[in-house]
Amino acid sequence: MLLALPSFAPAGTPPRRPNFVFFFIDTLRADHVGCYGYKRPTTPTIDNLAASGTLFENCFSQSTWSLPSYTTFFTSCYPRTHGVLSAARSLAPGMRTLPGIVGLRGYETVAFVGGGHLAPNFGLDRGFSLYNSSETASSISWSVRKAIRWLEARKPGPFLLFVHGYDVHSPYQSPLGFSEMYDPGYRGIVHRKGFLRLEFLSTITDGKFDPCDLDPEDAGNDSPDTLPAPWRPGPEGLWPRLPSLPHALTPADREHLIAHYDGALTYADSWLARLLDALRQKGDLENTVVAVSGDHGEHLLEHGFLGHSREPREQVIHVPLVMAGPGIARGRRIADPVGLIDVAPTVLDLCGAVPCRQHQGKSLAGYLSSTSSLASLQDPGAVSYHDDTYSFRTRDWHLLEWRQPDRLERVEVKLFHVARDPSELAEVGDQNPETRRQMLERLGDWSEEFDRPGTAAGSKLTPRLREILRRFGYW
Repeated sequence: MLLALPSFAPAGTPPRRPNFVFFFIDTLRADHVGCYGYKRPTTPTIDNLAASGTLFENCFSQSTWSLPSYTTFFTSCYPRTHGVLSAARSLAPGMRTLPGIVGLRGYETVAFVGGGHLAPNFGLDRGFSLYNSSETASSISWSVRKAIRWLEARKPGPFLLFVHGYDVHSPYQSPLGFSEMYDPGYRGIVHRKGFLRLEFLSTITDGKFDPCDLDPEDAGNDSPDTLPAPWRPGPEGLWPRLPSLPHALTPADREHLIAHYDGALTYADSWLARLLDALRQKGDLENTVVAVSGDHGEHLLEHGFLGHSREPREQVIHVPLVMAGPGIARGRRIADPVGLIDVAPTVLDLCGAVPCRQHQGKSLAGYLSSTSSLASLQDPGAVSYHDDTYSFRTRDWHLLEWRQPDRLERVEVKLFHVARDPSELAEVGDQNPETRRQMLERLGDWSEEFDRPGTAAGSKLTPRLREILRRFGYW
């Protein structure tokens, strides 16, 4: 099942109304996916899907964390436009969403999501006829099981299905068999009880783990009776098993953390295989456009940091985008930069709907058609940002610009040649002043057109959801 190519209809003119399946692996960076050149065989199903469809080599998230990124995906608006920039905000009543638009064209719109920032509290359930969200931050296995049951019982007609899970999000705890598959001989601190917890991994800075950096809300106070169970002293507690002072991770420790990320990715990929097989058995796969992506990536100890939600560096904004299905060219790789903001206009194009005036992204349908000439748009750039740090990415170059909070005064600029330096270790702006100038001009043009604040509504966070997000490091 993992090795067989999906049996899509021959490429050519797509049907008037194909189905759409979006499979989102939360926190999935592009360079750990096999078809993007990774050294480990982490994603056989995604790789096979890419072989039968089109792969976008340079797809970028417009934000470094989940909530604004998914809101951009559903609305095709930049984060400042939709305004959902914190867990205290939700989608404004006037914003249209992709499922809402295609639902008016007769599509059944269904989502099975792992909760967290996709909980309905933030308004991202708008437009779905069925939106099933986990009450915890759940694995994609939870979502796929529910999606398969829905597929088996669904009524005839076109559908849009969104499936999501948190498997490769920290703390990278995939089931036994996947968690150790890429580094089975490891012995070290990562295996100590309680180490693979987000609260602990989030304290890693400059390659060092420091228990003293724990948030007091996570660690409780000095009274053993009031500490949460994992922190209580004694045979079952955590503290006796972890260093009391800052501990520098060894190269073996670092590699094993990465191996856990990779194993979790392989686990998520295996559930994509099950979903594709269910579509095939129902006879739906031939008329279904399947897209696989992630909402953002993850620092895996590059620059000494583990996690995301900081600067829009390459490891955090570069995500995979693979699309396959009726009418989509097979085995094609697109080098032009695109964004998650472009997916919703693409769906409207593929199903024959008129463009939405709210959308700030562009349709990628011209790249997907097997009859297109693929004339480049002079290396169109992709913009991402977090707080007051802006990213402008072309095929070969990445510009980072830090601005004052009023966004009128530039603080710092860095330029990286990511084609030669994917880890962004060497800043090369002084050696390439003309490239830096041109990219700053293009980022400035984008700002004039799109960088205007929008209005979001207040979110209604339950105590349970607030606690989940806090444990995930977002609150």
